[in-house]
Amino acid sequence: MTVVIIDNYDSFTHNLAHCVAAGGRPFKVLRNTVSLAEIDAAAPTHLVLSPGPGDVGDPASYGVCEAALAHYAGRVPVLGVCLGHQVVAKHYGARVRRCGVVRHGWVSAVDRTAPSGLFTGIGARFTAMRYHSLAVAAESLPADLRITCVAAEDGEVMAVQHRRHAVYGIQFHPESIGTEEGPTIMRNFLRVSPGSEKS
Repeated sequence: MTVVIIDNYDSFTHNLAHCVAAGGRPFKVLRNTVSLAEIDAAAPTHLVLSPGPGDVGDPASYGVCEAALAHYAGRVPVLGVCLGHQVVAKHYGARVRRCGVVRHGWVSAVDRTAPSGLFTGIGARFTAMRYHSLAVAAESLPADLRITCVAAEDGEVMAVQHRRHAVYGIQFHPESIGTEEGPTIMRNFLRVSPGSEKS
């Protein structure tokens, strides 16, 4: 029953781990330099791809994350946060581009645009902490993914979900105190089982 968090050398990975622990689940944090075999040895029930300071255009920034996503999608639920979200989008064929306005430490209103188990019990609009200079280009989204949340002020993609697998990406930071529904989002993720969401 271990939640594996792949750490992209981000200072807030420990906050994500705290969210998982608050949900009553054991967890293991592994650096993005580990092998798939090392992740397998942890027997993950859920996989989290952490934020990080890197650029999704540089594979060294996220190490094993994309390979782990390819390996576990459809087998265990996967959640990508910030850089992890961009890795999810890139893996399925979306383009990640520079934001029109850099959003570092920016609290935004976020609008839900499609149903998602990740946001069960959360209203149509909530506030979330953003810390990014890159964003998923909405027009490049492949058929496998759908947008589930956008930022109210600039329309940037804030969340995506795979149509067949329990794979999610969120651009904002659920581990931040600036994301009012962060604990609920993390609890919802920990309740998801493989294949439980299809559209």
